[in-house]
Amino acid sequence: MMTKEDLYVSPVPGHLVSRYGSRSIYLGARVNPQTQAIEWIDDAVVMIPEREYVLYRREYDRLLSKGALLRRTMEDFLSFSARPAKADPVPAPEVEPEPTTEG
Repeated sequence: MMTKEDLYVSPVPGHLVSRYGSRSIYLGARVNPQTQAIEWIDDAVVMIPEREYVLYRREYDRLLSKGALLRRTMEDFLSFSARPAKADPVPAPEVEPEPTTEG
C-alpha cells in the first residue's frame, strides 16, 4: 500500500545503487546475466516503502544529496507503473526437445 511517506526515486546512469537491505537488487538497473553489463531501465521510478525509508533514511538522503538518485513523486511512479512492460532484452536459451523412443 502506498503512503505519502514513501520515497520515490529514479536512478542516475553511472551511479549503481543497491537497494538497502539487499545485495543484489539495484534501483532502476539490472545486470545482464550473459554479459555481466549493467543495463539501465529507461525512466525508471522506484518506490521505497515508508518502513524501508525510515530504516535507511540517512543512506537514501545521502544518495539524493550526492546526485546518485533523483527524487520523484507518487504520480511519476504511478505513470511509470502503468506503462506496458517491455520484453526482456535477454532472450531465454532455446531448449532442444528430447528425442522420444517408441517401441
